[in-house]
Amino acid sequence: MSPESIDMIRAGGEQFAKVWTGILTTALREACTVTVARLDHVRLSDVVADLQAPVVLCTFATPPLDLPVLLVLPRRVALVCIDRMLGGGTVGEQPDRSLTAIDSSLLSHLAAGLLPTLPGCFLTLGLSEARLVSIEETTVEDPAELPVEDVLAVRVDLLLGATEAQAALCLPGVAVAKQLLGPAGRSRSTGPARVDFRSQLGRALQPVTIEVAVEFRPAVIRPAQLFQLSVGDVLPLSHPTTAPLSVTAAGTVVARAVPGAEGSNMAVLIVDPSSQEASAW
Repeated sequence: MSPESIDMIRAGGEQFAKVWTGILTTALREACTVTVARLDHVRLSDVVADLQAPVVLCTFATPPLDLPVLLVLPRRVALVCIDRMLGGGTVGEQPDRSLTAIDSSLLSHLAAGLLPTLPGCFLTLGLSEARLVSIEETTVEDPAELPVEDVLAVRVDLLLGATEAQAALCLPGVAVAKQLLGPAGRSRSTGPARVDFRSQLGRALQPVTIEVAVEFRPAVIRPAQLFQLSVGDVLPLSHPTTAPLSVTAAGTVVARAVPGAEGSNMAVLIVDPSSQEASAW
């Protein structure tokens, strides 16, 4: 597989981590973070062993890949998630036990949150959909029963409240290589494919929320002034009263706007980016 392909898979892993962060935070009702540690080309049995079996395998069908994509969770992590979803807040080690039918149902609900966005995380693979096939426990002692062996493992670090753990999203190595090297993979730079790429990207981003801010131009003051600020003080800004405000996302200016109101809320009206003067609406 080319370095470019590996980079695209790694970028997909980063997007997966962002999506899963939001899903876990919402479902577990506490602050969670998922960060990519590394991308490995390994055997699935090694991933299971590294995560200290027993583990829970969430199996996804992602056509046109002819082998499944797997989310691999240590069983103790799955039990922590279940505990939080049921309103618990166990501190310390979670008692280890086999999953019940109710546990599997809760994990299915958690994994199902990935279905709309998983294809969009790996656009270069042209995945048409993602379906949750099964959730089951396994151990490294029975590698012959694993659904796939050669995998590209996106290894992630998890922080579930105060609980630290690891997990892995495993893409079937052989199926990914065939998809990237096949006729569809070779033609992805053509005009029609570029249009399809944009439509897939649009669908993938629909459920994603982005925080935007509306900002004045920054003011420069001395430290002594900063430390002496108190209620009632007026802080002069370098922003002209007729200049539009900056609409930013992740620190990047994406538009210019003028302030106003919509109903009982403040609002802004997007204006021509080249405009240097604008009045409130």
